Amino acid sequence: MSTDFFKEFENKKKRMKILILGAYSPALYEDRLFKLKECLLKNDYTNAKLVKEFSDLPSFHGNKYGHIVAKSQYYIKFWADALVFVFFKGAMNEGVSIEFEFTCIKVLEKLGFSVVLGEKNLNFSSMILGSIQIHEIKADTFENDLELCEKAIGYLTNFTHRLYWYL
Repeated sequence: MSTDFFKEFENKKKRMKILILGAYSPALYEDRLFKLKECLLKNDYTNAKLVKEFSDLPSFHGNKYGHIVAKSQYYIKFWADALVFVFFKGAMNEGVSIEFEFTCIKVLEKLGFSVVLGEKNLNFSSMILGSIQIHEIKADTFENDLELCEKAIGYLTNFTHRLYWYL
């Protein structure tokens, strides 16, 4: 393959908008999400973000379900090219579960560029497992933060390849 291909691929990695979705509570898990983001940045996925990093828009505050729900739904639907859903064992995963279900119901076009990564020995609800199976969403487990990053990079490399002509 030509050097131009690899150079162009690196450019696509930098342009791909990756939204990392996961639990922020307890605080340990928020730290782990930021650690994942830093790992992606070091591997040239320079447009990776957590929902928390975006500014609130005034329209989010009028949402009857709360501005945090409106904010994550907005950035899932209108900003992200790829979605990385992270479920940690021991975390309060309700928020990421809501974000995942929203994507499965309202943003079907993003499911082919989504991955669900669950910490080893985490028991997913039958609703989450059913959605993964029905929509054929990529899913995998990880044992530690290094493996979480490595697996995320693997899936994002695949997504970059598949999005190559669209970015």
